[in-house]
Amino acid sequence: MITNNGPAPVSSAAIADNRPGQVTNWIWTCVPDSGASCTAGPVSPINFGDLVTIPAGKKITYTVVATVGISSVGDMTNTVTVTAPGTVPDPILPNNTASDTDAHPSADLAVTMSDSVNTYVPGGSVIYTISVTNNGPSSRNRYGLFLTHSRPT
Repeated sequence: MITNNGPAPVSSAAIADNRPGQVTNWIWTCVPDSGASCTAGPVSPINFGDLVTIPAGKKITYTVVATVGISSVGDMTNTVTVTAPGTVPDPILPNNTASDTDAHPSADLAVTMSDSVNTYVPGGSVIYTISVTNNGPSSRNRYGLFLTHSRPT
């Protein structure tokens, strides 16, 4: 959301957002308040930029649908910036940039194995129970896998 806290209206303010490396493509759309204007979209550039007009006290809301690559790694940070044209003073520059960082999913894999006996019998069989668990923290990747293996007799 880009807001003009006023007191002056602004024309040709520049919005810029470079696509994070983990994103393979994205689609931008915007909805301006009454009297404001932006490129409605959908637009799908590699890096996004727009020139907007926003009256004092009004805002523009952008929605971005981004596709994250299947082989992406590392934390994903996206940063957007708005810059007023040189003819319009903007005394509070720290609120002209916003960032969002999302962590890469991670796992804590654990494996246990038991055959429930302390000795084996030559020529007999042993049944192993193997348990593989993902302890997270990424809950969408939690799987339990139980395998049974019998040794041929």
